Amino acid sequence: FWMPITPRWGSMLHADPQCTAEPVQNCCGRECYSCTTEIEAEPVIDAWQVLRSEANVGGSVVIADWRGDWTGLGLAEYLAAAGRRVRLAVNGFAAGEALQSYVRDTMVARVAKLGVEIIPYARLFGADGTTAYLQHIASAEPILMEDVETLVLAHGQTKGFGFALCSSR
Repeated sequence: FWMPITPRWGSMLHADPQCTAEPVQNCCGRECYSCTTEIEAEPVIDAWQVLRSEANVGGSVVIADWRGDWTGLGLAEYLAAAGRRVRLAVNGFAAGEALQSYVRDTMVARVAKLGVEIIPYARLFGADGTTAYLQHIASAEPILMEDVETLVLAHGQTKGFGFALCSSR
């Protein structure tokens, strides 16, 4: 299914099952994946904005984790420890599936203790107002996440160390 959503602030992303990830440059010079999702929700931020305290993160957060590495889990832990309600939507069968099992399991245990809700098989499709629209990657069924105050994009990177969550802004 396709939901036409018009971006308010100039960010144009779209999530299409046939989409190919094209590298774009983010503010730190790394090439980041930008698979598209049309987003009208505000605010939509990336990890660098969270870590540098450049964005006002709301009390209810959805992290769209496309890569399945430590970025999504690390941000989920960071934000949940700060008292926010965090839902981690992962584009795979498990949060942190790209990590070694002992690292992944330790991180998953920590976020579970903090009350983070993990939603597997969830691809970001779009967002508007206070709702994030996701799609189950196996069944193609819609997943609606309501009462979202902040959407954090975790789209990975193509090179370099560290991490970057990028949008095509």
